Amino acid sequence: MAPELSNPVFHVSSYGLKHLVGHLHRSGRWTDLHRLLALETDDGRNAWYEAKRSGLDADYVQDISIARRSIDPGGVCLSGAGHHPLRMGSEALGHAG
Repeated sequence: MAPELSNPVFHVSSYGLKHLVGHLHRSGRWTDLHRLLALETDDGRNAWYEAKRSGLDADYVQDISIARRSIDPGGVCLSGAGHHPLRMGSEALGHAG
């Protein structure tokens, strides 16, 4: 299957690939951040890793490090007040109209 059909984040812009995790973290949208990093391709691979794979692996490792900072020591994802889970429309993901 073509990557654009099997990967839900295939069309994220290069800017989004580089900065979306940081933006979600800084805005307190930790649930969205963790859901983004947990998305899978149709064949069960990590969609965010696959999308970033064409770049440096260090970028993916940095994204994971950022996500880990949003988890309290008990392993519970911290929740930003007033933030709703998974409100990432095409604009937030960097999709073109």
